[in-house]
Amino acid sequence: MLAVSLKTCPPPTTARRSIGPGGGHADATVEVARPLAEWLDSLPIQSGGNQNEGGSSDAQPPDAQQPQNSGGDNSPLPDFGSSECVTDLTRLEVMRHELSRLWTSPHSLRSSGAAHKLDDALSRSMEYSACLTECLRRNLGRSHVPSLVLPWRGAFVDTAHPLEREVHFGHSLTFEQYAVLFNIAAMEGCRASRFARSALAEGATQMERTKGLKGALDGFGRAASTYAHLRLMVERDTAEAARVAASEEQQAEDETETTCDSNHNCSANAAPKEPMAAIPPLSPDLTPGALHLCESLHLAHGQMCVYRTALLRPRPMHAVLAKVAAGAADLYDTARAHLLDPTPHDVYGAGKGGGGTDSENGGATGGAGGQQQQQQPVWPNLVSTLSDRVTSSWDGYLRAAGGTCRARAEWHESFSAAGKDKKDAVAELAAATENGDNAAVALAKAKQGDDAPPGPHESARLRRAIRWTDDAATALRMVEGGTVAFNAILGPGAAEIMSEEIRTMRASVVDKLEARSTSSTGPKDREREEGQMQRDQTDDDMLDLPPVIGQNMMKRLPKIHSDLDPAKLKRRMFTTLLGPGAKRVLLGFRSQLGTSLESAAKAAQRETDIARARLAGVNLPQSLDAYRASREAGGGVPPRMWEAIERVQSNDEIDLLKRNLWALKDVADHARSTLTSLVRHLDDDVEADRLFREENPSFRGHDAAQVQDPLRGQVRNWEGWLEQARNGDEKLLCVLNEFETEPKYQLLQCTRGQLEQLIPGRRGDESSADTGDIDTGALRASLEDLSNLIRDRQSIIEEFKAKAEAHELRPILVEINSSFMGQEGATGNDAANWPPTQAASPTPSIGVSSVEADFPIKVRRFEEAANAALQAFAPYLEKVQSHNAHQNLLMERILKENALFREALDQDATANRGQDYVQKLEDALLTVERVKTQLTEGRNFYDVVMPRLERLREEVSDLSARLVAERLEFMDRMEMSGDQEERRQREQSDAELAAKLAKEHNVTDESLPRQSTEELRRDEEVAAEMARRFREEQNQGASGESGSRTDQRQEEDRLSTATAGTGNTLSNNDGDRDIPSEQSVVERASNAENEATPVSHSSDALPTSEDGAHTGNNASDNDEMMAARRVSPAGVEDSSNLDREDGVRSRRASIDNRSRRESSSQENSLHSMPPSSPQPHRARTPPPPGQPGVYHVSNDSAPLVRVDDEKLARFVQMGFDSEKARKALQRFDNNESQALEDLLSGM
Repeated sequence: MLAVSLKTCPPPTTARRSIGPGGGHADATVEVARPLAEWLDSLPIQSGGNQNEGGSSDAQPPDAQQPQNSGGDNSPLPDFGSSECVTDLTRLEVMRHELSRLWTSPHSLRSSGAAHKLDDALSRSMEYSACLTECLRRNLGRSHVPSLVLPWRGAFVDTAHPLEREVHFGHSLTFEQYAVLFNIAAMEGCRASRFARSALAEGATQMERTKGLKGALDGFGRAASTYAHLRLMVERDTAEAARVAASEEQQAEDETETTCDSNHNCSANAAPKEPMAAIPPLSPDLTPGALHLCESLHLAHGQMCVYRTALLRPRPMHAVLAKVAAGAADLYDTARAHLLDPTPHDVYGAGKGGGGTDSENGGATGGAGGQQQQQQPVWPNLVSTLSDRVTSSWDGYLRAAGGTCRARAEWHESFSAAGKDKKDAVAELAAATENGDNAAVALAKAKQGDDAPPGPHESARLRRAIRWTDDAATALRMVEGGTVAFNAILGPGAAEIMSEEIRTMRASVVDKLEARSTSSTGPKDREREEGQMQRDQTDDDMLDLPPVIGQNMMKRLPKIHSDLDPAKLKRRMFTTLLGPGAKRVLLGFRSQLGTSLESAAKAAQRETDIARARLAGVNLPQSLDAYRASREAGGGVPPRMWEAIERVQSNDEIDLLKRNLWALKDVADHARSTLTSLVRHLDDDVEADRLFREENPSFRGHDAAQVQDPLRGQVRNWEGWLEQARNGDEKLLCVLNEFETEPKYQLLQCTRGQLEQLIPGRRGDESSADTGDIDTGALRASLEDLSNLIRDRQSIIEEFKAKAEAHELRPILVEINSSFMGQEGATGNDAANWPPTQAASPTPSIGVSSVEADFPIKVRRFEEAANAALQAFAPYLEKVQSHNAHQNLLMERILKENALFREALDQDATANRGQDYVQKLEDALLTVERVKTQLTEGRNFYDVVMPRLERLREEVSDLSARLVAERLEFMDRMEMSGDQEERRQREQSDAELAAKLAKEHNVTDESLPRQSTEELRRDEEVAAEMARRFREEQNQGASGESGSRTDQRQEEDRLSTATAGTGNTLSNNDGDRDIPSEQSVVERASNAENEATPVSHSSDALPTSEDGAHTGNNASDNDEMMAARRVSPAGVEDSSNLDREDGVRSRRASIDNRSRRESSSQENSLHSMPPSSPQPHRARTPPPPGQPGVYHVSNDSAPLVRVDDEKLARFVQMGFDSEKARKALQRFDNNESQALEDLLSGM
């Protein structure tokens, strides 16, 4: 039986990135621990996590921002750091490397000799999956981890043609869990196939066959359960991710602010977001369709195990076997349907779970929201994601397997049909006996024998089985790529095994059908056999055999393997993590230890500052050093002091310090002025936003004060830093003033001779300074003891700090937690034991505070361990307190001895001479060295500050520009809305005016009577007559042009006289002016003859022949069109008629008068005219531009549409042809939407 291939880990050469798993290569590794550790450390600090054991974290720059989670979902973040689970991360990486070597060659696991190897890979995979499940439970790697790259190659892959595009990269442990579960299910199927092969092997005993088939049945069922479990996981996680994405998109749309003017014209302030894209598949084999296929395939394999087990019975139950085989065929058909299903799977519907059918899972989302209903994310169908070779191979296998099972069902059903045929033969014998028909009796007895030929029903079933086997063989032969492709995709030897099974089945059916037929009828030739097969097919169709109804025996599946449960791990994961109680104890330990260290350091620093201040008050140790130096040098300037003075003079350090101090002052002033300008800029933006909102109450843009909060926070931080630096700057600037005014700095510029005069040498004894009248030994010893005390105390503080940072209480708490793990059955989470009852015990001098008496035993053990660790640091506090007490006694002794020294120094005139100058020089040299150090620190500080202030200023400027752009966009929208409102009002007023004019036009007026149908007909006849006469004029030629014009005038006068007195008028389409019909026709025809330009325009518009005569499809029609051009109403919008309208308007008054005078005789003259020939065609629509013609004009007809220039300009700007755009607008009465659809449809 076929088992699904494993997902494999491709070697680095086929991966799209430099990181790639093994595949047997020693250096082919995928990093798992480092990316996860970096991701954990980049998360925002949670309670009790992501901190060092030392307690205090390093201070960050004031403009630093906390990293954000890049997962893209709302899952909670882990509450622990990488240091707490480093062993677990390393364990994951090692396990993946070991399994990748096994997964790289999946076909080796399916060989008969690799049973131990397959069992080992399955066991390791289950352990790895359990570890991944525990990681996902703690939200480790559940979301997207950018630096984590886990390459996989899909299971539905042509191994003969591995392509790079078939490698899929996962960036989360969720994707890794999917792939591992898929491989576990596939390996369960491989192991079940191995059991099935051993059971079907030749020479196997009955017990071995039964045991093997039972193992295969359990394995296939567990594989199907694992695929179903994986499918539900994928559907649930994907549906939840889709819902979260849709919810975030809907929330963003709801928060989109709009601005509305007083006329309810709204426009969005923010650009709309892109619609939610479809959820992409993780890989083709992890889509619901593929997992449904694998699930149905293994269910079918399990059904076949039930079938083969039933075959082992001594007396097979053919009716049951037929139903079981038909049920297996149904499952194979279900798998094939999932393979070839062209319908995408709805993500929301699939996420409902429960393992229902596609129709059950493809329903409505059920509360997903309107946005989700508008655009449903879907999984692509499986057939669209696989190559043709893979699809063809799987289709051929499933079709062949289903056909073979159908053939088995028909084979077993033939036994039941044989019983029916025998019953029919018995009934036939009884009927023949009763009728006394000896021939019929003999035939009936022949049908009842053991070697009798099969009956019609049995034969039909057997022939149907043969057809199913032939269909299965055809399906295998039609596989694209043949046997090689089939074996490369479905495993070695898959094609041969399937072909052999089909041949065996067909041979069995044919033997049964032909053996009994030949025993009674003898051998047949090929032609007779083929003819008989055709007749049998007709007989089978007439029998109308019912199909075999399958029975599904795989409804109750076993549970997934218990080793997938993290609780079953022999070596538990995350045993170093602590629960809330332990974390609270750990935090209390850190806090108490940090407080003790800080208080000890502050006390030591305070005592040191007090000692230095008291010594500086009595000019120690400068006075003692000056006295000793003068004694050692025998008077004058001490050599050591003169070397320092000479170095200052040679390097010109005083002037250099002055320049550097002035430069530091300039930088400090620039930094503070920059910060001040930033604050002023932010305030100006807030004030501008306030004023703009007062002027525009409908503005709903971003609030300047709110969007400035992050920048103002940075400004406040920098203000604090610069304020702290101000104190040091002021001290340095005071020294700068002292350089100009203090005498001691002037002494540094003196030569040695000048200083020798100020500090005279000592007369008399040149012995050691200690043999003089003043004894300074005790004072020097006391000062040395004080220096040693301060130094020892500082070393104690440093040691205390180092031990506190290096101390790790967590391993102790983890060990205590592990000792209780077996008793509580917990995973390190002692939340159930928290909070405790209130019964406080006394708090020690150093220890975790608020120890409760009635805590559970484990929490009490945690607190005892923390207090013991804190007590280990108590000696450091005791030493610091002892040094502080001893310093007070030592200071009292130093001050007493210094008083004696000063008193003796005042009495010794020799020793006192020049001491003031030596002391001043010592003071000046110390100040120079101190200023040099502080100046370097100040420069380094401002070197860091200024670039960051410049970046901050750029951010403030960018924010200000965005706010201004937002206000300008609002003003533009308001102006556009105002223009639209003005245009709407103008259109409304035009519509009202048009309605008024239409109403006035419909009112009957005696002075402007409306034309009747008969009057319109007569007007058309006059126009036709003019067209005929115009044709005659055109045929006369150039020689008779003047005469024809004279004759035409006379004829026109006659016509005008004949038509006078009717009072009928021609009305244009607009209805805004009336033109006398007959008189207008005569006068305008005369004008057209007298004026050369209009005539030339009309002639130019028509095609001409070589002799100058007008040509066309019909000369009469052409002449009628030319006459209609000459007499067309002035209201028609025609470019060739515009130059005549001025003349028509100027002559209108005289025409009206003449028409009224002659109206009395017009009707009689018209009746006396000879009848004109009827016109074959009269146009009902205006002629093309530039072409003459006759068309019907009436007030009842639709008016010509004047194209809106603004809409036409917009279409031209879009890139449409101007003429097509004009016609579209004219066709749809300036309806821009319909015209646009027409233009787009014509592209």
